[in-house]
Amino acid sequence: MHINRFLFYWSQYLGADPKEITLISSLLVTVSMVGFFQIVSLRATSTATPSYDEQYQEFVERSQAFEQSYEQIIGSTSDSLSTRSNTLGSDSGDTLTINMNTATLKEWVQLPGIGEVYAQRILEYRSIHGDFTRLEDLMEVKGIGQKRWEKLKMHLYIEPSME
Repeated sequence: MHINRFLFYWSQYLGADPKEITLISSLLVTVSMVGFFQIVSLRATSTATPSYDEQYQEFVERSQAFEQSYEQIIGSTSDSLSTRSNTLGSDSGDTLTINMNTATLKEWVQLPGIGEVYAQRILEYRSIHGDFTRLEDLMEVKGIGQKRWEKLKMHLYIEPSME
């Protein structure tokens, strides 16, 4: 109803004849419909934004990848890389496995997807909560979710520590 009043006021003010009023009202309806359809199509094609947890996980993974490449570039991990190749054996095809309750920072860093930050978190968790009793307990460490655990579980075993 407000548009009708608006259109009537300006048609009287400008002295428009009925054909001009019809043309102007048709243009207003067309512009309104185009705007409406643009809004509807924008909502239909927009993708859902990722949740905070997904964004945080992506950030953690990218940070870790950057940290590992940076360490390789500056050569600070040359010791751990040579140790890993010795541990794995050159031709044997063995998989590196570590005891979750006795592994050191250097051993944790050798695992895929584990950098110094994650290794430190794991060691802190172990010192606060005691020995791991199940492999799945590793998922209690901040930043280690189902996907990362799935990649790690083949490299882990548990034996009580001798402390």
